Amino acid sequence: MSRRWSLCSVFVFACAAACVRPAQFSSHALDARTTAAYACLAHAESFSDDAVGDGGETPREVIALRILWTASDAPALFERLLDEAPLGGRMYALCGLYYADSRAFDRAAAQLRTTRATLTYRTGCEILNDYPAADLIANPRADVVRLERRDQSIKEWRAKRTERCGYVYDIVGGGYPNLFREAGGYATVLPQALEPER
Repeated sequence: MSRRWSLCSVFVFACAAACVRPAQFSSHALDARTTAAYACLAHAESFSDDAVGDGGETPREVIALRILWTASDAPALFERLLDEAPLGGRMYALCGLYYADSRAFDRAAAQLRTTRATLTYRTGCEILNDYPAADLIANPRADVVRLERRDQSIKEWRAKRTERCGYVYDIVGGGYPNLFREAGGYATVLPQALEPER
């Protein structure tokens, strides 16, 4: 079984490396960790919260996003994903640009927010098929989180609200990017390894 995983890993790294070495990136080769993270998002068909399933596991895509945020070429990698990835991967790339390049984020959000496409959305223990991607990108509800600046957390934003009920997240308002990057300010996000897909 370990031989099978090692052969699969070599294949994934080789294929992903071929996709992410255009001239727009710096001359150094991407390390294996970054290459695997890019490959994960380049094939992401769905979009998930930061904790899913019975055990509240962190999805591989969220771990991959966190890894790409640490890459020196993060803005270019996210922009490349916007061109190459399926809709789920493009939405994670948009989350990535929220912190990596605010101008590129604004441009990409303007293009994606009017999409009529649907995708599978995983939230908690639920799997919602044919979910409108536009609602995850720019939710029209009044109770959506709207961070006032990039360095504000969801926790800080909520502390200023008088109503204490639940809120919904989207990407444009910063909810999902902040949730993915720093657990909304409610917990310390520790580095995680991107395990092979089962």
